Amino acid sequence: MLYDGDGNFGLETFDTASPFVDEFQQNFHSVPFYIENKETLQLPYAINYRIPRLRNEGNNKFIKAKVTIDIVLAKASFPYDSVLFTYFVYDRDLQKSNVDTSQIITFK
Repeated sequence: MLYDGDGNFGLETFDTASPFVDEFQQNFHSVPFYIENKETLQLPYAINYRIPRLRNEGNNKFIKAKVTIDIVLAKASFPYDSVLFTYFVYDRDLQKSNVDTSQIITFK
């Protein structure tokens, strides 16, 4: 679960100039980890997304969001049996949300 205390989460399509550039161009940030020999090891890349605006301006109420993302990984390029993600978002004031961790995802 992600939490935004003031409800100003998400980006408009026109939010492409400062301050919504560089790391703030995409507001959902996740770091993948794989599990090998009972150790959790970080992969050398991030998976980031741009989530659209959820509420109109002026509707500044607390947001609690359950995050669901479909990711397709090719077995040939991802040789691990299990993966998990840590993730967080930046709101429109560039405030970082809480950091949460997914469940372990096991590939069959």
